[in-house]
Amino acid sequence: MKSITFLITVLLVMGLSAAHAQQRTRDILFPDYAKDQIRLKGAGTIQPLSAKPAETLITTPKALRERIFKTTGGGAASAPSSPAVNKETKQLGSSKSAADAVKEMKEQQAAVQAKTVAPKLEQQETEQKPKN
Repeated sequence: MKSITFLITVLLVMGLSAAHAQQRTRDILFPDYAKDQIRLKGAGTIQPLSAKPAETLITTPKALRERIFKTTGGGAASAPSSPAVNKETKQLGSSKSAADAVKEMKEQQAAVQAKTVAPKLEQQETEQKPKN
């Protein structure tokens, strides 16, 4: 029982000394830290934990849509010829049917096989083979 009490006391003293050392180091590295904290707390720029962000105040679906898709003046949404918008919309892989996907994969494999030519394994018979 004495050893547990001694261990707790030693750990408590070590923890307090480490905390004090950290504060001294902070004061050395940042001499204006205490003044800045007082100025921030006095100005009220630190929001209390009970303050809710603006996203939680959205209640209607229309307000949510406006929040997500809000357009700023001169943005990409107002420009009809933006480079991001293609005239031909490509169908996504996840929206294709399985039969179409299989057909497309087979076409791609056939195209790859047509491009690769098997090397000829024939040796020219006119060459002389070395004698061992």
